Amino acid sequence: EKWRGFALAAFVFLGLGIVSFYIQHNISFLKTYFARLAVPFSSVAPISATSLESITSDIVSEPETMLTLSAKINGRIPESGQLVIAPIGQDPRPPFGDSNDQKIQLKPTEESGTESKFETSEFFSKIGQFKYQFKADLAQTPWHNIDIREAPQIKSIAVEIELPPNIRDDETLKKLSEQIKNNTLEIIKNSSVTLHIEATNKLSEIEITEPTGSSSTKQMNGENTFSHTFIAKQEGNIAFNLTDD
Repeated sequence: EKWRGFALAAFVFLGLGIVSFYIQHNISFLKTYFARLAVPFSSVAPISATSLESITSDIVSEPETMLTLSAKINGRIPESGQLVIAPIGQDPRPPFGDSNDQKIQLKPTEESGTESKFETSEFFSKIGQFKYQFKADLAQTPWHNIDIREAPQIKSIAVEIELPPNIRDDETLKKLSEQIKNNTLEIIKNSSVTLHIEATNKLSEIEITEPTGSSSTKQMNGENTFSHTFIAKQEGNIAFNLTDD
């Protein structure tokens, strides 16, 4: 019977050796495993519900324009979504068809390594005001506005010219006033030129680039008329970039 005791002891020592070897080489795995047993649900988070975040917001554009509208998808990716476009107020001229609200079915798009989103391009042919919203499951974006209107243009330009002092002393020749036609004006070098400009729309700001290449910005605060004075030191063009209010 004594040999059985030795055999059992040897088997126990062998088992302990194997266990010790396994623990030594798998300590990191076992620590994670036992921590997981201690708090079994601490690191398991369910996939959050679908939510939508606007990428494009309010848009102002001209007629006959293709606009890209998009929204980011957070959380669970839905199988499909919807873009709703509706006219605002008493301006019921939707960009497509005769019905008021347009509902466009969409599939999520996902490029390699980027976020999922809904995105589509729609053509707006007529002047009007619209609102749009993305929807998927119970999620939706806030409404955003689309204002389709003609870009502001220069309606008229009146010019006031003060000739250089060395040309004439006669006050009747020193100052001239006329209306610019065909966007062209011939003047004497170093004359002081004041342009009085009227735009077709109310403006938020204008950017002015003079013949010398220098530029400046003027805040308009909803006005549609402004004046600008410069010295005509060289031949060239003066440009006005108008921004709608």
